[in-house]
Amino acid sequence: MPPAVAEEIRVLAERMDAFRGRVRRADGAFACDIDESTGDAALDDIRCNALRYCAMQVDADVQALAALDLPRRERDARIGELAQTVGPCAEDYEDAVLTRMAWERAGS
Repeated sequence: MPPAVAEEIRVLAERMDAFRGRVRRADGAFACDIDESTGDAALDDIRCNALRYCAMQVDADVQALAALDLPRRERDARIGELAQTVGPCAEDYEDAVLTRMAWERAGS
């Protein structure tokens, strides 16, 4: 990997650290609420798209658990376990997209 691309990846990843937001289900779709932007609309979109995509991957299981007649604590714990998979999924998604973006921005 050329040094310019590696540096661009480092810069992009650092800027992504500024993002603060969350995804929520609203009217059957996932909405991304941004509390603190990266300052780069493209980076904000990447994070929101990653979170939406990964939340959709577990949504059917979350909805199925929510519909079960389980004690609240058990249901919430099981949904929490599913929610823990969203972070690693989003990181993988972002890594792929940021790498492509870094190559484009570095002009390589």
